[in-house]
Amino acid sequence: MDDLIVKFCEDRRSWLFVIGGTLSLVLVFLMPEVDDYVAVCNEETEVAEKLASAEQAAAMLPAFETRHAKQAEVVAQSVARTLTADNEADYRNTIVTLVRETGCQLRRLNISAASVRDWGQQDNPLEKTYNKKLKPTGFLLERRQVSLSLAGPSASVRRLVEQFEQQDKEVYVEGLELKPDAGDGRRVELNMELWYYTLARPAA
Repeated sequence: MDDLIVKFCEDRRSWLFVIGGTLSLVLVFLMPEVDDYVAVCNEETEVAEKLASAEQAAAMLPAFETRHAKQAEVVAQSVARTLTADNEADYRNTIVTLVRETGCQLRRLNISAASVRDWGQQDNPLEKTYNKKLKPTGFLLERRQVSLSLAGPSASVRRLVEQFEQQDKEVYVEGLELKPDAGDGRRVELNMELWYYTLARPAA
């Protein structure tokens, strides 16, 4: 990785790798919450099947609804922190505005169409194919790649990355490259390859 940092940026190399590590760690917290939500959804189906004959249904239902609502809220908050078809336009506008406000120049912003696969219990979102040994959950994993390239003074690029982290988005940083920009050596170019993950139910 040393060849990714040019000599004149050596005093700033640490913050780039710290930000990459920080952004990738959020997956550790997202997926257990999703697995809990999947379990609650499965429990909801089982309860619904038993309600017709369960004498204690009236007593069970309020507590179950409360638990289900809490889990649904957790998942909704996680979805709001990732990239979906519904918020793609807002995400793009946010990046363009962020680049402009920090004094950088946007050179490329590509958002791929979602790739979709089945999601199993105890699954790993970084795996590109579904492990058929896992128990199905009834959910689909959507993966979207974002390719971002920008340039600007090193201080401006650093400020942009710091603000990018503060967006509270759940993202995996697959690639990160910093190199000198063409010219007098006072500007740098930053290239990032990002992956966003979310779960969705299959279309009816």
